[in-house]
Amino acid sequence: MGRFSGLGRKPVPRGVLAALFVLAGLIIIALLSFNAPAWARPYAANGIFPVVYGTVHLQGRPAPPAPSWSVPLAVTLECGVSTLPGLYTYSVTTDQTGHFTFTHVVSYTSTCDFRVKNPHTLRNVKYNVTINAGDNYVDMGTLREGDANNDNRVSLVDFSILATAYDSGPGNPRFDPRADFNENDWIEIADFSLLATNYDRAGDIPVSMPAAAVSASTAPTVTLKLVPAYWAAPLGDIFMVDIRMDPHAQPFQGVAVFLRFNPADLQVVDAQGNPAAEIEDSGNLPVLIRNQVDNSAGEISFSAGILEGTPPAEEFSLARMYLKVTGVNIAGSPVEFVVQDYPPRTGVTYDGYYLPLEIQDLTARLGEVRILWPLFKRRASTLPEVP
Repeated sequence: MGRFSGLGRKPVPRGVLAALFVLAGLIIIALLSFNAPAWARPYAANGIFPVVYGTVHLQGRPAPPAPSWSVPLAVTLECGVSTLPGLYTYSVTTDQTGHFTFTHVVSYTSTCDFRVKNPHTLRNVKYNVTINAGDNYVDMGTLREGDANNDNRVSLVDFSILATAYDSGPGNPRFDPRADFNENDWIEIADFSLLATNYDRAGDIPVSMPAAAVSASTAPTVTLKLVPAYWAAPLGDIFMVDIRMDPHAQPFQGVAVFLRFNPADLQVVDAQGNPAAEIEDSGNLPVLIRNQVDNSAGEISFSAGILEGTPPAEEFSLARMYLKVTGVNIAGSPVEFVVQDYPPRTGVTYDGYYLPLEIQDLTARLGEVRILWPLFKRRASTLPEVP
């Protein structure tokens, strides 16, 4: 026999209350499926909720698998479900081949606009992707590098971030991982090339087929050389050296020159013979990235490139420098290009990849005998003109 309240009303049976609580819980779970934070989303088991297997392709990387292919991504699904839309965001990390996976929180079939972005790439979008219960496979194309400030546009601001951190790695106070577009822990000319490839572009970019990478085996060899290649000069003399490049009609975007010399034999000076902190830029490449001389260490770092337009196709001057003879070295004192894999130094890049390179160094015979002076004068008159 049921109990009666003091107001004469029958109490609600416990079974009905339990059913109402269960129904309310189901409604809350359904509502939380839309725009819910990760902690509030329902558990999704394979076979009940959709599992998405995604792929992205990355610029400026070695062939996968490689550690630089493992990057964080923000994945956004904007879905229409009947008349009630939903926006879902997932944070994922790719493996060393560019693949990622996540479980979608909506168990029924939906049609979604699928967006993917890395913190320093433009965002890609694929429209009207059908997401079904079970397994779903989505290729999100090539993510375009160069968006250092993560505003979905590659602009002069991004170049400024790169230029500030240029030629630095972890541990250097100038290092800024936002500009390490190829994820090799060093900000270098290949990163500039990636930025230049996508300069003045903005997301969202509709997904197309992955972009073809430059093949080093088919690209022509470009040449960097010091002119003249041989020299002789007495103590105290100053002679000019031209840094020249011949691209052999190969398109390129960035050039990095790193030279090393013996500071006991030579010093970099200006045309008047005063110690110089930089060399003379020819201006043939409009974007100057780095121009720095360290006479105490015997090092010269010069990098330049092009963000827009067409680069020179034939041999041209990058820069010129004046060297003062400060020591005696009859056997020959070299001025050499430094070419190494890490940290990257001398190189020419296109689409984020280094092109095959041929170099020509300089050897200078340095001595105190003034009879070398006529030889110096004669050779100086044969130096090529700077275009």
